[in-house]
Amino acid sequence: MEKLKSSLLWMLESLSDIAEFGFKALIVVISFALCVLIVKKLRSSEKSNKKKLKVENLKKQYEKYSQEFYQKTMDKKEFKNYLKDSPNKKKSRENKDKKSDIKNETKKLPSLFVLSFEGDIMASEVNNLREEVSIILNIAKPKDEVAVLLESRGGSVPHYGLAANQLQRLRENNIPLTICVDKVAGSGGYLMACVGNQVLASPFAFIGSIGVLMGLPNIHEFLKKHNISYEEFTAGKYKRTVTPLGQITEEKRQKLQEQLELVHQQFKNFVQKYRKQIDLEEVATGETWLAETALQKSLVDKLQCSDDYILEKIKTHNVYKISLTHSQSFLEKLMNKKPILKQSLEEFFQKDLFF
Repeated sequence: MEKLKSSLLWMLESLSDIAEFGFKALIVVISFALCVLIVKKLRSSEKSNKKKLKVENLKKQYEKYSQEFYQKTMDKKEFKNYLKDSPNKKKSRENKDKKSDIKNETKKLPSLFVLSFEGDIMASEVNNLREEVSIILNIAKPKDEVAVLLESRGGSVPHYGLAANQLQRLRENNIPLTICVDKVAGSGGYLMACVGNQVLASPFAFIGSIGVLMGLPNIHEFLKKHNISYEEFTAGKYKRTVTPLGQITEEKRQKLQEQLELVHQQFKNFVQKYRKQIDLEEVATGETWLAETALQKSLVDKLQCSDDYILEKIKTHNVYKISLTHSQSFLEKLMNKKPILKQSLEEFFQKDLFF
């Protein structure tokens, strides 16, 4: 009996070991399969990582909304009469070839291309903007225009410099450019806005902030207090000036201030080039104003929101909203996403100058 018990216990222990081993092996196999699947997914997403051009015909979109509204608010007879009396129907009755008539009329109208730019501190949308501008330059015809719906508080000097340069390309090719600011165009955002042939702003938008800054924490005294030394080796007297860990001498502080003043002067020159009517010394103080005051200071040309401007243009233009899109899978979003705090710290410690 004892032998039978011990045999049974041994068999149970053996089965338990086999089951545990099998379970672990299964986990390893599943993990390996998942890794292979992730790698394949990433490779396939890299191959298909192409941006798609999205074009929205805002004129047709608003006409469609109007028709839907009347369909829902009129009885059937009234709606039939509305369709009969609509401008498109009248024109089609006057012309035997209905389709070609509408097509020819659409071709005759100039186009307004609408772009959006929502700027973060590193102007990360500049890559899309440069491609969108290139597309427009390739297809634009005489009398076509561009409107940019701009929102930005500013950021890195080279990044916003490049973004402003993309808008310059439109001006240099004689394509009328309107900048619409519904919320804010400050600093680097205004560097972009001032390039427009006209700048429109909603009454409570913030405009201006023509200045330059650089800020970073310095913990040199803290390190010194705890007997921690920091050494830095450079070739070139001013390779590094102000850093988070090194001692800030008066000479380094002065050199950095010189760099700030130089960039500020270039900022002012750039604004003056496109806004000749402004009093530069009055507006280039780094201050920000509500659009009504900005209008008085000639920083903007008219108080008007982008929606009203587009509705005006729909009467005389074909209006197309253009954007480049790339649909990311959940896996791509997960792999590419940075925590907000980490991203902010990375940007903060880039030791960059900011508009």
